[in-house]
Amino acid sequence: KLEQGTRQNHANAPTLDRIRPWLGYVAGNIRVISHRANLIKNNATLDELQKLVWYLSMPYDLQRSGA
Repeated sequence: KLEQGTRQNHANAPTLDRIRPWLGYVAGNIRVISHRANLIKNNATLDELQKLVWYLSMPYDLQRSGA
């Protein structure tokens, strides 16, 4: 759920995301996503995100064992 952010809490505040960064902020190339999602998207590779999803989908006991 997107909500108005404050200086202290803005993880769920809406931000504009460029789908193809090289095209800029033009109609058809932007979407609204949360500030947190935008930070994660901008600081992680697709491979890193896929590995994270794989790891988080494992049962907790396997995560702790480092499997």
